Amino acid sequence: MTGASVTDRPRAPRPPPLAVDPRIAARWVAVRRDQNRRRWKVVAAVLGAVTLGVGGWVVLHSPVLAVHHVIVRGTGHTDRGSVVAAAKLDRRPMIDVDGGLTKQRLLALPWVGQVRVRRHLPSTVTIDIVERVPLAQTSATAGPPAVVDADGRVLAVGSDAARVVESTTPPLPTLGGLAPAGVAGATLSPPAQALLLVLKALQGSSLPPSANRPGAVAFTVAAVTRGADGTVTAALQPGSISAEFGTTDELEAKLTALRSVLAQLAAAPPTGPATIDVRVAAAPVLTDGKKTSSLSTTQRG
Repeated sequence: MTGASVTDRPRAPRPPPLAVDPRIAARWVAVRRDQNRRRWKVVAAVLGAVTLGVGGWVVLHSPVLAVHHVIVRGTGHTDRGSVVAAAKLDRRPMIDVDGGLTKQRLLALPWVGQVRVRRHLPSTVTIDIVERVPLAQTSATAGPPAVVDADGRVLAVGSDAARVVESTTPPLPTLGGLAPAGVAGATLSPPAQALLLVLKALQGSSLPPSANRPGAVAFTVAAVTRGADGTVTAALQPGSISAEFGTTDELEAKLTALRSVLAQLAAAPPTGPATIDVRVAAAPVLTDGKKTSSLSTTQRG
């Protein structure tokens, strides 16, 4: 029969399986078992780490380790409720208390100048606050009266500012000729900053040597005012002494000239209104009533 099918061809016999040395086979089995043991150890370690992580997260975020007590210290003008509300710590997990973020929130409160936040496990947070110090009050003609600090931060406005002014001794100097101060927590405008610069310089200047003599007068600042043309004038006490600075250029030299004149007036201050013009620092001019005189800037005594 022609055209025999390929499938009819006889198949070649399979070679007999190779014999494996029993020692090699045992070694293969041992390697497989060791690999399996290592795999299970890795799986167990991963499962353990996940379990510990989840368990730790649950414990750290449980009510047991949440903030239950907030201790606030150092406040006078800022009530505790405002501090706690601004800090946003109520029932927050202790692990999530961010000292830096909490500090930023509290520094937004008008009176708060410095903040320190500390955690005490299991459930207490301590907040230590240093409040700002009022330096001046703004004139009521520029909107509601306000109290500000040395940085020009508005600490209180309206009736709150009035209470601060009434309780402050000695009286706060007045800043005049300014736009409304704005809300508590705001910052005064640049023109007001110029007045603060003069006020801080005047208050920071030591008394003239002659003012320390027995019976000599120590002058203080009652007000610093900005004119319509931007010039600055300071009102001094006792008496009615007005110091004209003009602009704040060469302020240090003008202050030196003013101190020199005040040193000469300390023993016998003017009995009526007087003006000390230090717009030209090298040539201060004193006008006492109808009398005008140029004074030396060299201090005596």
